[in-house]
Amino acid sequence: MHMIDRFRSSGYSSLNALKDYHFDELKIDMEFLRVFNDTSCKIITSVAMMAKAIGIHTLAEGVETREQVEFLRSIGCAGLLLRPAHALRTSAGALQ
Repeated sequence: MHMIDRFRSSGYSSLNALKDYHFDELKIDMEFLRVFNDTSCKIITSVAMMAKAIGIHTLAEGVETREQVEFLRSIGCAGLLLRPAHALRTSAGALQ
């Protein structure tokens, strides 16, 4: 299996790598979830849709809240990596 780790659209993990090499999986960097707002959701959705269109599964790193889990599942993200030091929380901070 070949995976792009921490996709940020720069350096080795750039969009050029997607056209030049075959990857099975693309991991979306946790920075996109750190500030979980409308703009980050649009970026994550676009990346997931692009990956799906070229046959690459997506994996999201740094998932902390139930809202993030639900959002990522709704856009077809194939895998979720929970932050080890955190239980799933709501955006208000209550433990789930």
